[in-house]
Amino acid sequence: MRTRAGVTLIEILVALFILTGVSGAIYFLVRDAGYRRGLALSRTQAQADAVKIFKALQEDLTRARAGTYAVLDVAAPEFGITLPEGPATVAYRYEPPRLVRTSTAPNQMRELTLSENLERFALTKSLGHPGQILVEIVTCVKMDGMTDAQAQRFTQNQVITMRADASQQFDSHWVDTGQFAAESAAQGSVIAGVAADTQADVENISVSSEFAAASAQQIEEKIQEIVGKLREIAGNLDEINRNIADVPPRKLIYDPGRGSIEDFQQQVIAGQEVKAAYVNMNTRSSLRWDRFPAIAHNRGRRDVSGEFQSFYNGKARMFDSGKKLIDLLQGEPFKKTAGQIEGLVGSSVYRRFL
Repeated sequence: MRTRAGVTLIEILVALFILTGVSGAIYFLVRDAGYRRGLALSRTQAQADAVKIFKALQEDLTRARAGTYAVLDVAAPEFGITLPEGPATVAYRYEPPRLVRTSTAPNQMRELTLSENLERFALTKSLGHPGQILVEIVTCVKMDGMTDAQAQRFTQNQVITMRADASQQFDSHWVDTGQFAAESAAQGSVIAGVAADTQADVENISVSSEFAAASAQQIEEKIQEIVGKLREIAGNLDEINRNIADVPPRKLIYDPGRGSIEDFQQQVIAGQEVKAAYVNMNTRSSLRWDRFPAIAHNRGRRDVSGEFQSFYNGKARMFDSGKKLIDLLQGEPFKKTAGQIEGLVGSSVYRRFL
């Protein structure tokens, strides 16, 4: 009778020992890979949160209304900002580890969580540098399974300038328009100051109820004053168009991009198209804000820049000032018809403010 070949107990134990060793090695390799992946994800998330926070603060603080620096509560920041669609109020609420931004702007989210991993959030007014805010943040991200010691932290400090307050401090002739802080001084003309002066002049050209009893000569003098101001505004509009022609196209577009040659080229092209569209909008009725972000988006860019918003707001306010003067001529005691006003100021000037 033949004996059947089998597996001895020793062979089984050896096989189990080898299997255990291989399984253990695989387990430690997988665990190490998961740990490293968790570290990388934590580090990336911590950096991404910091970028998001600084982007929001940069946009808001640079748009802060004049006078904000003196009254800003750095422990609970809440302040007014200027947007193309009008003024708004933003606030930052820090409830560790959560930072929430609230806004009253109609085209922005009323409440936006910027980070849920914020370990430190501090704003400090820079002594001796009015308008400058030092922002310090520390983000801390810990993935599931990590210990506190393994949590990834990212620290970043940055000084942000509140343009309106800084401009008032260093330029005695700078005037807060209540709508924008221009950055075009380097181009040879301060758009904000021109627009502010224009609006102030228009508001000073008032007609009180007693003026109804004015003599014909007084009425004629007032008409000539208004006509002269309309022509002056038209000249300022032409000056703005000349100023923007000197701005490098990339300055009109906001998009960090990836730093590639293609990004650079697309940003330049988008800036050139924005510039051309702006110059061609020569009448009040043709000026449309939505056209400019659309140009940037069509070129794969994020948006137009704050510098361009200054130019846009300057032109918009001058158009509105001109329209107020035309309305004034059409009312009491002048009662000028559209045709008469067009004859007084010239067709090209009159049609710009319709």
